[in-house]
This record gives sequence, structure tokens and C-alpha cells, in this order.
Amino acid sequence: YATRFDGVTGSAIRDIFKLLTNPEIISFAGGNPANSALQSDVVSRLAQKVLAENGVGLLQYGQTEGYAPLRESAAEFFRHNGVDVKPEELLPVTGSQQALDLICKAMLDPGDAMLVESPTFLGALQTFKLYQAKLVPVDTDEDGVVPELLEEKIKACRPKLIYLIPTFQNPTGRTLSLERRKAIAKLLEKYEDVVLIEDDPYRDLRYQGQALPPIKSYDTTGNVVYLGSFSKLVSPGLRVGYLLAHEELLRKCTIGKQGTDLHT
Repeated sequence: YATRFDGVTGSAIRDIFKLLTNPEIISFAGGNPANSALQSDVVSRLAQKVLAENGVGLLQYGQTEGYAPLRESAAEFFRHNGVDVKPEELLPVTGSQQALDLICKAMLDPGDAMLVESPTFLGALQTFKLYQAKLVPVDTDEDGVVPELLEEKIKACRPKLIYLIPTFQNPTGRTLSLERRKAIAKLLEKYEDVVLIEDDPYRDLRYQGQALPPIKSYDTTGNVVYLGSFSKLVSPGLRVGYLLAHEELLRKCTIGKQGTDLHT
């Protein structure tokens, strides 16, 4: 087998979800919604509507760049969240997990350094390990990753990528402070050869407090790749996510996606 599988086991998250089929177990380990929160009647009604109006177009092969009305709607959604984006800067993907895979496919060679929060999302770590990245942990506190420590690691390791979950971080639940978001955007101005993956699937699951702007909203270099998923808002089973990147990287990811599933 390929060496990329050396030392890489199956997804711990998927193993957790196997337990959920047992009605005797209530698991607090997996981040799945209650079945009562999944509005199958609403989704069914919407699905019937779009199939009636544009069934042939939706059932036919589509362009890798994605369904145009979805890209337009998603761009408007991001503008409300403080990220100025055009539809052509978005790539719909099969869950944000695929976005991680495509970025790694486009950018990582075996042994390339990559900075990650300590701790961070298990699903992301599995992807990074499959691409044989040299993972370098960066310490966090109650306000998230510490920018000074992040800069130290940038100087020491010269990473290609940084991976952060700034809002309701997985697994800690912490939210990166506004000051640190601005400071990290400034770091990217200083170290222009480093790309930041801002994974932001949880930001709209807020029930109190003030929403903070994404790091992407302070990006002046184009080196913040912003991604997330509608799994947390609509349905995990639909597996519809999004990737927002500058034109050159987005094109590489689009080509990489064509080698996987052609289009979402």
C-alpha cells in the first residue's frame, strides 16, 4: 500500500458514529444533531419544488465549479457575515472535509510543515496526515490560538499552511478574540508565503453574545482560505460545503476535485 497510509488509522469520528445506531446509547462524543431537529418535511418540499422547476438541469452532469444559483446565494450569505465575495470565488464541495482534502492536494508535498491548534479537529488531522504533512502544534488559551506563539512557529518551521477554527473551536468550544483575529491577519501580511485555512462551520450556531467577523474579512493578501458547511444549518446528510479562495488556488482545487467526484 502507499506509504501515505503508514500510521494512519480510520476516522475516530466515524467510529463514534457507529455507536449511534444503538438505541441504548446516548452519545455526547459525536457532533450530530438530534433527529427531531432534521426537518425532512421542509427539505422534501424544497427538493420537490426545485426538481419540478429545474429537474433536468439538476439531474444532469454539472460543471465542477458548481450550481450557479447556489454560488450566487452563498455569496450573498457570506456578505451578511462580513466576507465580501463574488460567486466565481466560491467552489461548492462535498462537505467542508472535501475542502480540506483539496487544499492539501493542491499545496502539500510530503514533509511540508503545517501549523495546527493544540488541540484541533480529529477529522482535519486525518486528512493532513494522509498528505504526509509535518504537523506542528501551536498552544492555545481561553481566547484561542496565541498570535505571538503562532509567529514563533512560522519563523521556526516556515509552514505552507496554518489551520484554525476561530469560532466555537472543535473540540474546545473556544472563540478566537477580535484582537487576535486582526493580529493573525496582520501576520499573513508579514509572511505572505503562508496560507491560512479558516474553517468556520459553526459560526451561525450562536445563541448569545456578539458574532465576530471572520479572519477572512481582514484579509488583504488573499492568503486566507475560508471554508465551511451547510451541514450544521440544513442537514449533515446533504454534504454540501463551500471553499472560498483566490483565483489561482481555487483553480487548482477545482482541477483536484475533477479527479475525485467531478462536481458536488
